[in-house]
Amino acid sequence: SRSFGQRVKELEDVSEAISTYAYRACLKLRQQKSFVQGIYVYLESVIDPHTGRRRYYGEALRCPPTQETNLVITYAKTLIQKLYQPKEVYKKCGIV
Repeated sequence: SRSFGQRVKELEDVSEAISTYAYRACLKLRQQKSFVQGIYVYLESVIDPHTGRRRYYGEALRCPPTQETNLVITYAKTLIQKLYQPKEVYKKCGIV
């Protein structure tokens, strides 16, 4: 997971970030000779910047064992689309 450099509102920006994180995760998996069998994606939004209150969203997906980067990115982006709320301002996203 990583924090965005700035607050993010657009689905396109969140999707781009989760795609990058999924790509990096797949690189690590191949180095370890491991496979994905499930994905958990989450988003963290800022409710009140003055108090620091945040809201967390998460979604999981089981999948057949794979190391295919394009497939993992597709799964991750599908989950992000389920979580995304247009009126939220996001601070962070991640994939496990």
